[in-house]
Amino acid sequence: MPDYDNMAANGGGQMPPPPGGGQMPPPPGGGQMPPPPGGEVSPDDVMGAAQDKAAAQAQAIAASAPEPEGGSYKIKDIKMVVTAFNGVVDAIGKGFTDMMEVEGPPPIPHMEWDGTGQPQDRAGSWEGQLPPEVYVPVAAIFEGVKELEGGKFKSLYMDPTTLTSGGALTKASGMMNRIAKNKKLIAAMIAPVEGQLGPTEPGPDDFAPPMEELPEDMMAAI
Repeated sequence: MPDYDNMAANGGGQMPPPPGGGQMPPPPGGGQMPPPPGGEVSPDDVMGAAQDKAAAQAQAIAASAPEPEGGSYKIKDIKMVVTAFNGVVDAIGKGFTDMMEVEGPPPIPHMEWDGTGQPQDRAGSWEGQLPPEVYVPVAAIFEGVKELEGGKFKSLYMDPTTLTSGGALTKASGMMNRIAKNKKLIAAMIAPVEGQLGPTEPGPDDFAPPMEELPEDMMAAI
């Protein structure tokens, strides 16, 4: 077998053609890319890719969780944020139930955080970065508020990266309490969910023929 690498390195002119008369053989299948393993892409593949993307985004947000200015947060302040967040979840759940006219779990789960998970240097204190399991959902709520309806509700937005003190956590809790009470905002937050519910039950108009297909005598009577 010719030593192509050595010939090229030593100035041996053009690389010799590959076996077969100088033409590269076509790839298997006549040049077409082979289908992915298992055939065509399935809805589960698409869903899995979307979930992977969402997980990567959540990890990126978690990595940006702020550090406390004084070296630690008070656990009671973080729990206050958790309670306020769950108030928004309850408001969304109620609005969703009213829209669907049926009882069911809220489309967003409650946040659960008990202040454990790392050694505490001082009783009642959380040392270091704001817990990602708290920060990521709170950041998502505020970023959603900022973007809804072209920034209509931006007065209720708070930059989540500024949650670096007890005062900032208190402010965020107050903001989320106001979000939970704003019915127009909650309705706007539910609207994207409503659009994903699929087709509703067909009504009588769904079965009516187009106007141009009606007989002339019926057209004249309309």
